[in-house]
Amino acid sequence: MNGTASGGSLGLTGTPSPGASWSTGHGGALELDGVSGAVTAPGPVVDTRRRFTVSAWAKADGPDWNVDRARGGRE
Repeated sequence: MNGTASGGSLGLTGTPSPGASWSTGHGGALELDGVSGAVTAPGPVVDTRRRFTVSAWAKADGPDWNVDRARGGRE
């Protein structure tokens, strides 16, 4: 990883923690280690005053995992 994570067409750039790296599979997806992996953005990345959708592809590496978010509607 070169120190930044791209925000696609939004033009935003995030800073990865040491537990984040680019995977060689699935087109170069961001891989988080499950402990400290994260990407921090310099400001808001979603305008929560408007409707938005979040989508993710996740693959657990072990038998002991849980779904952190599976929710619809407003929070």
